[in-house]
Amino acid sequence: MLIEILKDTSIRGVAVKAGQVVDADQSDATTLINMGKAQPAPIVEPAPAVCPQPSRKPSRKRINGNLPTDAG
Repeated sequence: MLIEILKDTSIRGVAVKAGQVVDADQSDATTLINMGKAQPAPIVEPAPAVCPQPSRKPSRKRINGNLPTDAG
C-alpha cells in the first residue's frame, strides 16, 4: 500500500523521512496511519501524452503582387 509519511519514522528497520511516499505492507501501513505518522498516498493520474503539432511554414509576404524569388 502506498503511504505518505507525515513524521520521521521507520518501517521494518528502515528509516523514512516526512514527505516520502513509500510502499508498505497492509499491516505496517494501517499501523502508521492509526498512529498519525502516515496517510494514504494521493493517487496521481499520469498526464495524457501530447503529440507535438506539426509546425507551420512561415508565410511569404508578397512584394508588389509577386512572390519574392529565392536567391540561391
